Amino acid sequence: MELTALRAELTKSDTATAAGIAVKAESPVLALCRSLINAGYDPATTLNVYRGNTPALRIGSIGEAGALDIAGDGVGFRPRKKLAAPNKPVTAPSIAPNQLGATTAHATVTPAQEIA
Repeated sequence: MELTALRAELTKSDTATAAGIAVKAESPVLALCRSLINAGYDPATTLNVYRGNTPALRIGSIGEAGALDIAGDGVGFRPRKKLAAPNKPVTAPSIAPNQLGATTAHATVTPAQEIA
């Protein structure tokens, strides 16, 4: 059985939307892949990402992409330390300062109609 590819839209530099799910994050496509998996989509699903009508990126497997983070030096990817469990509500972690007094950035998942 062949899976149908999903279409995602990139808006701004930090927002991606697909299947009624919108994500605002530093790496929005990777965060969107994680959100789609949490919403019950098959990890083997392909994601075609567009900016307007222009193809920008093709994700062969949202499961593989969702398991990645941007490498710390900004070049390439690294395995994500922890992937959220499927069907678990997405909640923001408590905000606690790190050793330098700054907080860690996290993705915000918002219903698509609220982001415009």
